[in-house]
Amino acid sequence: MPIEGVDTPQSDAWWLVRLSKALGDRKRQERLRLLNDYACGRPRLPEDHPNTRESYRMFQEKSRTNLAKVITNAMSHRIKFTGVRTADDQDETGDADAWRMVRRTKLQVVMADAIQTAFDLSESYVIVGFDPKAKLPVVTEESPFECVTINDPMTGEELAGLKVIHDEVNDEDLAYLYRPGRVRVAFRPNRSKNHSIRIYPQNWDWKDEGKSIPQIGNRLPIVKISNKDGLGEFEPHLNTIDRIIHEILQRLVIATFQAFRQRAAIGLPSVYPKGHPKAGEEINYEEIFTSDPGAFWQLPEGADMWESSQADLTPILNAVKNDILELAAASETPMSMFTPDAVNQSAEGASLAREGLVFKCRDRIKRIDPKVTQILELCFLWMGETEKADLDLLEVIWEDPDMPSMAERYDALVKSKGSVPWRTQMREILNFAPSAIDRMESERAADQLLAAAFATPAPAPQPVPQGQQNQPAQQNQGAVNDATSATTASPSSGAQ
Repeated sequence: MPIEGVDTPQSDAWWLVRLSKALGDRKRQERLRLLNDYACGRPRLPEDHPNTRESYRMFQEKSRTNLAKVITNAMSHRIKFTGVRTADDQDETGDADAWRMVRRTKLQVVMADAIQTAFDLSESYVIVGFDPKAKLPVVTEESPFECVTINDPMTGEELAGLKVIHDEVNDEDLAYLYRPGRVRVAFRPNRSKNHSIRIYPQNWDWKDEGKSIPQIGNRLPIVKISNKDGLGEFEPHLNTIDRIIHEILQRLVIATFQAFRQRAAIGLPSVYPKGHPKAGEEINYEEIFTSDPGAFWQLPEGADMWESSQADLTPILNAVKNDILELAAASETPMSMFTPDAVNQSAEGASLAREGLVFKCRDRIKRIDPKVTQILELCFLWMGETEKADLDLLEVIWEDPDMPSMAERYDALVKSKGSVPWRTQMREILNFAPSAIDRMESERAADQLLAAAFATPAPAPQPVPQGQQNQPAQQNQGAVNDATSATTASPSSGAQ
């Protein structure tokens, strides 16, 4: 039967229709497709037209270069968390049990994918469920093409969420409506093979027959991760990327059409002269001047041959490099990530170029951190660990995005000895993960015990026989007196 209650505000049917309208918004879907094409290396063609021949379209595609992915990868590779602090363990290395849960749920991989998608498409979604067989939370990264949330305009908190997918096995469309503390599922037989994500209540029905799937803690199980300003990282630079691709296409066109030098004859007659068997007829020079290695051309007196010179592509190459330099500056991405020849720049120049990227990564970490904390809270609630789920004491440990070289780290380590504790050196300077520091400390203690066990003991002092305790002192005193007498006597001897 059709879904009823669409006109009742805040009802499940009301939220279902409203969310599907936001999900299927044409401008939103077109924008997401455009950003996804750039992220996948399929940017807009420089001279695209519906009537463009397929052969020329294939030629244009060779000018594409995936600069957009360079911008997002430069950030996503530097943003990852290495530990979790909870109410049970608040030390600098974090909670080992919480980190074990993170590894078992593969939360690091899920968050890496979600962060990458947010950088590419400006938003991504994470859904937290529970597997009763494994007794573990199930965390999945979801595409913004299939998911959407409506957030409170004042607090930014998610009020409701929707996920629409197509079930290939049962050949039906499914819509998961996420409300605080519960999930409802609607379905529609996909008879028309129309995979539209817009939901019209007359064609859908509740799969759970009015019953909701309970969720833990009266929380919304879907979390939205938004990038800064609601834009993809490369979205403000699409025009620059298009200009670079256009210049690369011009280089390909010039190199292709001028691959062979052109020749021309100057001063040739247009008709055969008198006395020739074909006198007065128009001369067909295509039959005469054949491109054959053994051909020999005989030109009439006064005729000259002209040959074109090869085009100089250096200005176009320099223009492309300059535009890439502008793209690197505008996106705060080191130039060395775009062009390999920029790797040979000075160490100070490389450090300055990296500063903008590091500052940008730290800003994104501040924005993503509350969302990761919210996801961890849902995981701990599903596992019944309410103390670990305390948001006031739940903290994510992020790796420093600066990522200095090993030479720089060990140079700082040598300079910090005696002024910085060992664990702080391992964590802040050498950037080891908390779990690795705990293991290293136990290994360090074992090495110290082993070294002490195999250390050569100092020789014990020999006992002094009775009556000779003061003899060495007396002998030394006598030697001192003799030396003093000899020193005193020497000037007298010299004077004599």
